[in-house]
Amino acid sequence: TEELKKIFKLMNFGDLEIDENEILLKNPPYKINLSNPPYGWIHKDEPIHDFIAGILAGCLEEIFGKKFIVKEIECVCQGKDKCVFEVIELK
Repeated sequence: TEELKKIFKLMNFGDLEIDENEILLKNPPYKINLSNPPYGWIHKDEPIHDFIAGILAGCLEEIFGKKFIVKEIECVCQGKDKCVFEVIELK
């Protein structure tokens, strides 16, 4: 997951906070935080980073060899401090 953090930083997607151990412990739903995301200056009532959720789902599948659904549940565009993504493993 350290490589994923670096990729997000290089792509200007923001600063990813992900705990690989939390996912490996299988205690869902997992939370991934993202600070300084793109388009953080937009003000909306709903989260707007669906494309990042999709990228995270694909990357997590590649890393862990399992399928995940990732949904943004909090967004800086809603006035929150960071974006929060909920991760659920598909079985």
